[in-house]
Amino acid sequence: MGNANIDQPATGSHKPKTNQTLIQTDQGDKRIRGQHPTIDIVNATLFCGRKSGKSHAKFKETKLTPMPARNVKSPIINECVAHLECKLHSQHRTGDHAIIVGRVIQAYANKEAFTETYNLRKAKLIFHSGADEFAVLNPKIYRPKL
Repeated sequence: MGNANIDQPATGSHKPKTNQTLIQTDQGDKRIRGQHPTIDIVNATLFCGRKSGKSHAKFKETKLTPMPARNVKSPIINECVAHLECKLHSQHRTGDHAIIVGRVIQAYANKEAFTETYNLRKAKLIFHSGADEFAVLNPKIYRPKL
């Protein structure tokens, strides 16, 4: 996920065209959610990204904990440190992937991991670098001067 707009909070994500997330929205007005996993659940994250919920009980097979979301029907993952609940703004097909843009209607995070910014020593966020590889940020913070 990444910022897609600053003035009116929006986020974007890209998904393989075959991923069911593209067509599974709920509540008539097409609400979606995004989450920020950490290195602690990297294996479960890869599993959930590679396997279809139609043929796998993802929560049961990964031992992740479903929790009710605040504005979206589909559950959030308790083990993730942050959650974005969005209203679907648009989907753009781009070859074998699609870019999904959502308008943020609710954002919340684990208080130990996030106050005004992420505590990178506690929230070891993962970043998908391609294939089956993930990376975490070095917890050193840089504050460049303008």
